Amino acid sequence: MAISRGSARLLLDECKCRKFNGSVMQLGRMTIYLSIDDLNRWANCHGVTLKKVNAALSNEGHAAKRGFIDDITFFSALGFDTVHSCDISDCDNSTFALDLNQAVPEELWNTYDVIIDCGTIEHVFNFPQVLKNIHNMLKTGGRIIFMSTPTNNYVDHGYYMYSPIVLYDYYFANSYLIHSSYIIQHSPHFDVDPWVICYYTPGVLDQCSFGGCNGDDKMMATWLCAEKKGDSRCDVVPQQGCSKARTTTGDFPIPQLKLYASHY
Repeated sequence: MAISRGSARLLLDECKCRKFNGSVMQLGRMTIYLSIDDLNRWANCHGVTLKKVNAALSNEGHAAKRGFIDDITFFSALGFDTVHSCDISDCDNSTFALDLNQAVPEELWNTYDVIIDCGTIEHVFNFPQVLKNIHNMLKTGGRIIFMSTPTNNYVDHGYYMYSPIVLYDYYFANSYLIHSSYIIQHSPHFDVDPWVICYYTPGVLDQCSFGGCNGDDKMMATWLCAEKKGDSRCDVVPQQGCSKARTTTGDFPIPQLKLYASHY
């Protein structure tokens, strides 16, 4: 979960149109790939007046060495008075340890003016429950902002890659007011390389819906065959990575890639 120059500039655009204030919840505590000077420079470019704050370095060692600020500094400067975060564990010192596969506690309902996801929902198996949790935690009039939601070429990065239409249709159907929608292209070096950002409306990607996103037209699909056993069940909600341990213990061999002839 990270905010770099591209995502920061989109947030500044949103801040310019509709000021941030009150409370923000991060789904996953975010690493900020900006120094305070970077943030001031980009805010000036976008015509946004930042709130004066005492800048603190990132809680992530590699980011602090580069002079990058922490999430509390970043979101406070954007105008928030309360900056919270949640994660499945407390390894990043998040405000709350929450399993978003499950319903969030009612004491968090109707609490936040803005909820931001920048790389968490794709790792949570129970996607419908995540959407319900977001809705419950938002105040009336609050905003949900999904940033850099995986859409293409993120194979096994998370459980899901989302077509943009999923979030658009869900919030349209549920009578949310959609303020902005983009499709984003960036390199693996998202923190330093430029982003390409285009407006998204349903239908604009129809030409890409069957092999049109990559220059070589290569597509990737998935095969899985599994047998139900006597102790098999259907109510366990997995956490991403739970099956990887079995390959390291030798329970499952790691196969070599097979290249089959084109007639398959």
